[in-house]
Amino acid sequence: MERNRMTVRHTYSKMIVAGACLAGIMFFQGVASAQINPASSSTLQPLDAKGIETLNQPSPLGDIVYGNPDAKVTVVEFSSITCSHCAAFAVDIFPRIKKDYIDTGKIKFIFRDLAFDSYAVAGYALARCQGNDKFPEVVDYFFKNLGRFSDNSKPAAEILRDMAFEAGIPKDKFTSCLGDLKIREGLKAVRDQAGLLDVNGTPSFFINGKKHVGDYSYDTLKPILDKELGE
Repeated sequence: MERNRMTVRHTYSKMIVAGACLAGIMFFQGVASAQINPASSSTLQPLDAKGIETLNQPSPLGDIVYGNPDAKVTVVEFSSITCSHCAAFAVDIFPRIKKDYIDTGKIKFIFRDLAFDSYAVAGYALARCQGNDKFPEVVDYFFKNLGRFSDNSKPAAEILRDMAFEAGIPKDKFTSCLGDLKIREGLKAVRDQAGLLDVNGTPSFFINGKKHVGDYSYDTLKPILDKELGE
């Protein structure tokens, strides 16, 4: 009897790990080599009317929006949950942007979950499965613990599983969240949108329709935002 219980536990563990790996691999097979961490920063030409129309299309899963909906300045960030530059922005810079520009009603900030690799697909699927109200909290936990993926003592899929449980993902919903077709299709739609906007790296920001790509600091973003605000 004990041996049978051990076999069941071992099989269940293997199913969880396999699910974390396959959720993204089966859906975005072949895209894991995409560039996701540009080291430099650059500002490109403003979008044309068609580009603005594309940018303004919300995620089929619903946009994650912070701030005043009628703000003079709108920032759209395409971010990957497995991107170290995105994590640095989320943990160190975004709180300052939120305090100085979002909470004061100066800007509207839209977060778009762009998944280039299988673990980003899995991470965002888990976060979306918790509902958009809890999405920022789950994603923030992943960003703050991104360095754990460098732990070579465990497979990355097991680390993802552990982090998901710690972030509040119910264990009984773990595999169903990863296999949720609606969520996976929504993530693909955001990736397709990013492709139409020539976004091939994260983080990428669109500030009033002007694309800014790279590892931006608060001191770099501040004058850009102030200029758009006319300050």
